Amino acid sequence: MLVLLIGACGRENIRQAGPETPLDELMERGRFHRFMPRQEPESLSLVGHAAEIHAVQQLGNSPYAAWIQFDVRLMPDLGNAELQDQLADVAERYGSMLSDLVVQEWVPAERFMRRDEGRLFLNYERKVQGLPVRDNVVQLVFVERVPGLWRLSEVQSNVTGPAPAPRDDGGDRADGGDRADGGDRADESAVWLEDLTGRSDLVVERVDHEWIPFLEEGRFLWQKGVVFEWSIDGEHFQATLLPEEAVWLDAWPLAVHAKPIFTRALKRSYAEEGPRDYPLSFSAANGPSGNFVLGAEAWLPPGFKPSSVGLTGPRAMIFDNHATDTLTLAGIQEQAESFFLPDDDSKLAAVNAFVAVQRINRYARQFLTDTDAPFLSQALIVNVNLAEQSCNAFYSPRQQKLLLYKEGKGCANMALLNDVIYHEWGHALDDHVGRSSGIRDPAFSEGLADVVAAFYNNDPAIAPYFVFDDPSPIRNLSHTRVYPDDMGPMHHEGGIIASTFWELRQALMERYGPTRGAHDAGRLFFRHLLAVDSYQESYAAVLRVDDDDQNPATPGPNHCLINTVFARHGLATDEQCEDPTVTVKPVANDLHLALLDAGPEENAVHVLASAPTAAGMALCFGARARCETDRTSWIPLQNIGRHPERTFFMSPTPLLLPSLTLVTLLRLQNNGELQDSRELKFFAK
Repeated sequence: MLVLLIGACGRENIRQAGPETPLDELMERGRFHRFMPRQEPESLSLVGHAAEIHAVQQLGNSPYAAWIQFDVRLMPDLGNAELQDQLADVAERYGSMLSDLVVQEWVPAERFMRRDEGRLFLNYERKVQGLPVRDNVVQLVFVERVPGLWRLSEVQSNVTGPAPAPRDDGGDRADGGDRADGGDRADESAVWLEDLTGRSDLVVERVDHEWIPFLEEGRFLWQKGVVFEWSIDGEHFQATLLPEEAVWLDAWPLAVHAKPIFTRALKRSYAEEGPRDYPLSFSAANGPSGNFVLGAEAWLPPGFKPSSVGLTGPRAMIFDNHATDTLTLAGIQEQAESFFLPDDDSKLAAVNAFVAVQRINRYARQFLTDTDAPFLSQALIVNVNLAEQSCNAFYSPRQQKLLLYKEGKGCANMALLNDVIYHEWGHALDDHVGRSSGIRDPAFSEGLADVVAAFYNNDPAIAPYFVFDDPSPIRNLSHTRVYPDDMGPMHHEGGIIASTFWELRQALMERYGPTRGAHDAGRLFFRHLLAVDSYQESYAAVLRVDDDDQNPATPGPNHCLINTVFARHGLATDEQCEDPTVTVKPVANDLHLALLDAGPEENAVHVLASAPTAAGMALCFGARARCETDRTSWIPLQNIGRHPERTFFMSPTPLLLPSLTLVTLLRLQNNGELQDSRELKFFAK
């Protein structure tokens, strides 16, 4: 019997035992890891560190930094081409704080580059002498100052000491040891697994080798581990053996072996270079052990092997032509990290329509909730490959179906044109918004359906390649149309409101940058639909959505911009006004806010704010864009004291809060001028 090894945060916590069922006790302990809790920011002194460092947090009780935060105002601009060279610069400038970071030991992680709006994350993992080091990671976080220019804002790391020196005797411990064979011979694996599980019928399916760092008296010592993987009744497990000591370190169920189902669908149309991989979100997986409706990322339960998948779920139900049953597809292939529904040209129209509906539904959910539009959580019936017509698609409000016709008369299959699907989905949406039971103005309906497609695609051209192999779109929202001159056929007249919203989107992107501008335009468009029945009412509704303090007497931050755009299209009277100058400052994420109950009056609170450094602070009810320019709305906060790391401020008297409050914290300079700010939203119940 091999020995069970249970470890906590240090070798001093390891104990040995010889239970009858070692696997059960190992499972209770879980995976032994080296992600350690961070200490408070003051645990590492900033004395002697570079001026651009704002704060440092320590890695457990080791001498190394887990988190370095920079004052981005003092950091240099970096172009896109310079980003991947920054690890070497970090190692040179701050490597002593990160366990003498050696660049050659760090390789891009599997998910190396991730975007999150205005941030970019570069992720690295560590390999030493050809073996990965458990849980050793470095993440570089950049903020986008202007499009294409970045500044390093944070370094997060889990670096467990310097690497051990290579040894000539083949031993496994980094600090000594005399076992030469490494303990990982293939002919021993069955013996090890039987010892652990008490079963001789199991097969080791995978063996990996890695360094396991242990913390002993403030320093790391490494030991080689062997990680075994096996399965029981479809559920996968892993366990780590320390072969030098012939002890088991840990064991855990491998939840990551739950796999998603992917398929191939079109990014935009059949005219592109082949389909791309997409998850079969919200589809119905069928298998020997049951049936499951999958979630947004299409993950299956652990160990579940699907035999077929139905194109039906809470957001779409696909029928081929006039079939009475939704489409179910078999032939699913299992791959290393996923299941895959292989290409089948005869089923591409159905699969693509299903995936496209999931994508546009998900996009609209950025701006609308299920409460705003319950339609978002209702299964939209979609019939594909209909043969009665060609060159057509439409949404039937009576049947509540989306009807997509097959190719013919020189036109493409409508289910292979995502623009058409997005447009028709927009008609389904407009059947469920508006003041009454759906929008009945046909020109408005056509215009808003085009806006849905254009906003999602970031392209004013609607349905290129509608005619086979012809890149010309059927409509283009960049063609300015004006009320009342362009009134007439509904598709043409719909261009009045469609081109208005496209121009508004471009203007907001120019003002705030592409990410925020596009999002703000989407919010104004989708949310204004909840209160209008005609495009001639859109102007007032958009101003209402833009109003950040719910007071018509104080214009919203984009009032004049909205007025100018709508006036250009004949939908408003030009006020010849200008919005206050908008300076988009970096968000001051180091400003913190807390609410203290001031009772007995309901929703009466004292506001407590803090910042690492601040000459003064103020509070403003409303959005950041308006608060930064409207000094009359500032509520001064009183300085109540300085902590070693933060200065605290409090409202002089209790404040009464509404149920939903958008507030802006403002940091002030010595002269009372604004330095920066942070917008927060909170609920009072």
